[in-house]
Amino acid sequence: MFDVLGRVWYYVCIACGRFLEPMDRFITFLREVRTELGKVSWPSRKQLLAYTGVVLGLCLFFALFLGGLDSVFVWVLNRLIG
Repeated sequence: MFDVLGRVWYYVCIACGRFLEPMDRFITFLREVRTELGKVSWPSRKQLLAYTGVVLGLCLFFALFLGGLDSVFVWVLNRLIG
């Protein structure tokens, strides 16, 4: 009887371990992420605004540049086809 209960308990522990192990690894991952984020050197507000302005300025520049190229290509193709 104890041999059967021992085997059942063994298999229950294995089954629970298979279900709990991924959750334990996930919790460990989140703890490590929190630790690593504490080591990050975050930019100041002034730097953040400056970098954001650069990104938005470059996006606007390239949008206008590509829009201009598109207009030129459309004009050329209309002259050739039309």
